[in-house]
Amino acid sequence: MKIEKLASSLLIEKQIKPSGESPLIKPDFHQFIFILSGQGTYTTQNNRTTFCSGDIFLIRKDEEHSFSFDKESIVYTIKFQESTRRKLKEASTSLKGLSVPPQKAKSPINLKASISSVDLESVQLLFDFIVHLSKEQSINEQLIYLQMISLVSIMERNLSYVPAMKQRMLKKDDIKSILKHIQKNLKDPAKLSLKNIAAEFNMSVTKLSSLFKKETGLTVKNFVDSSRMTVIEGQVKNSDASFSEIAFEYGFSDESHLNKTFKKHFGKSPSDWRRGK
Repeated sequence: MKIEKLASSLLIEKQIKPSGESPLIKPDFHQFIFILSGQGTYTTQNNRTTFCSGDIFLIRKDEEHSFSFDKESIVYTIKFQESTRRKLKEASTSLKGLSVPPQKAKSPINLKASISSVDLESVQLLFDFIVHLSKEQSINEQLIYLQMISLVSIMERNLSYVPAMKQRMLKKDDIKSILKHIQKNLKDPAKLSLKNIAAEFNMSVTKLSSLFKKETGLTVKNFVDSSRMTVIEGQVKNSDASFSEIAFEYGFSDESHLNKTFKKHFGKSPSDWRRGK
């Protein structure tokens, strides 16, 4: 595995990628990768997904990954250090609801954002403009940040909160809104009870249960539990947060409760999972 380092705080590139598989790398920075043309497969330690033109990835620092391109492809990359991520977060907070922080540009369920036909031209123009601004990066740095904030907002509204294999099954806009509501509130279990979700969307509990099962093949509780544990698994593996901190953040009564639930779901304790045992 190759450790890839970034010397500057920000690096923007438009590259032609040849067909074939890239080596597994572990970056010491965050990055957006936009597939302008081409297709292939993106792989992390435990997941794999195909990609094509119009897909964007947010790859976090220390997230091991590789790309395999089926044919020559054109790719935009925006690589940025943790200090830049913090600036983007602070900027989005100051806009008071008009934008979202960088972490919102990634679904806990899917590895990529597939940009809709409505937004695709805007995204292409944004990347072209960012590349243009980067030619005079020192004087345009603040302008580049503003374009990145716009990019994050577009990505957030194009995220899917359903496993890729089930996306094609979803036909109703209301179920998509419900799924998004669940993913946005995984840290607040009280909002995700069947009763409270039904009230949020002006449905009876019976109607919500029936619709959810029909559209996803899962019960609301099963989907909520699975989604929460998927996100927690990422926290356990990729962060330095203590297990008691994670337990508190996701609404568990204590660390013991988290350990019991985690082991039931993954067959290992959080500590064993973090150590790779």
